[in-house]
Amino acid sequence: MVEGVPAGRDDLVRRAIAAGIGTFVLVGVGTGAIVVNAEAGGALGSGAIAAAFGLSVLVMVLATAMYRAPTSTRP
Repeated sequence: MVEGVPAGRDDLVRRAIAAGIGTFVLVGVGTGAIVVNAEAGGALGSGAIAAAFGLSVLVMVLATAMYRAPTSTRP
């Protein structure tokens, strides 16, 4: 239970926090790869930028999976 949040709403708060963290990492890693590519004169290429976006999504889905689990599996 999240302190200060009414019962039944704590799941929503946890999922919103997980989504916020995932979005923050996705934007940070993705735009970071774009900036590094621009500063390196295009040395990374679009494949590396796509890999950075894809890997950040994969890592965040796995890292926040326990907070984003479907509520229908809980009793």
